[in-house]
Amino acid sequence: MDNRVFYHVVSPTLATGSAFIGITTLGEDENSNFVSKLIEIRDNNGNRLFRVIDMKQVCKRCERLGKETTCHHMAGEIPYWQDEKRRGDIELMMQGQNDIWLREMRLVGLFVN
Repeated sequence: MDNRVFYHVVSPTLATGSAFIGITTLGEDENSNFVSKLIEIRDNNGNRLFRVIDMKQVCKRCERLGKETTCHHMAGEIPYWQDEKRRGDIELMMQGQNDIWLREMRLVGLFVN
């Protein structure tokens, strides 16, 4: 989505009783993903402006050990709209693109307001 759509159309309509749901994966370059910037906005008390739900498909231990591509400890947390077979198919299609695979399929970020 073009940033202008958010700033000119979406944000002005965020009146009381309305909601903004933004779903994104972690960007390679946070400057290119305005949603990543939005989830970091904080009010004067230091509270996030948006409620953030961060879903990762890699456990903290494997992430710390650099084993993101082989971690299967979070398999029970796979979203209902993906099954293991389909994820395996996508992983085969993305062979050699580990950075993209990790960002798009294993480290999903979601936020809602």
